[in-house]
Amino acid sequence: MKTRKHVVNKPCRFCGETNYQKLYIGYTKFEKDGTKVWCHLDLCYECGKKELNLHPRQKLEYYFDMSETEKAYLAGVIDCDGHIGLVQRKKEKPGYYDPRVTISNTNQEFAKYFKERYKGVMHIQIHRAKSYDNDSRRHPENWKPKYQIAFVSARARSILRTIYPYLIGKKDQADCIFEYSKTILPCGCHVSDELKKKRIIIYNKLRALTKRGIH
Repeated sequence: MKTRKHVVNKPCRFCGETNYQKLYIGYTKFEKDGTKVWCHLDLCYECGKKELNLHPRQKLEYYFDMSETEKAYLAGVIDCDGHIGLVQRKKEKPGYYDPRVTISNTNQEFAKYFKERYKGVMHIQIHRAKSYDNDSRRHPENWKPKYQIAFVSARARSILRTIYPYLIGKKDQADCIFEYSKTILPCGCHVSDELKKKRIIIYNKLRALTKRGIH
């Protein structure tokens, strides 16, 4: 049977609260022994509502302890090897999206660093089958696996806010994510048709910015 434990990363930065039941939950993971670990951020519910005017779980933010040099480096990586987008939750229900930031690279150690440092999720993409010419060097079967680190929802927004001053090529994409985050409602609230249309406009705007090829 799997057990559960709570890990308080830091006390609330406003009041010093350490009771895990009063802190925002950061992320959940399983240790090797099957223990389910719930980690918490340095912000409690009461101070979130009082100091930052947040509704619990409405606009959860992660706070990264990064030097200015690290922020600039991460911004450069995302500008070059990153992708910023909105992922539609259900194809049959447009208007519901999750912000997503990904970093892709064929170097496993490079990808592993970002996974562990910023708590991302790693996906491995292996190219198969199709060949477009007779040049064996260009055959997908000879390509290296591509490692993709994904940051979703609150973690994606938080990373973009942290590195925003240093972004160059993808600043407009980050602005779209921030614009979308303003449409996020407290859990359980009804999303009106008008708000859905606004979200779709932002989604299409971001897709146009990230479109491949000549446009």
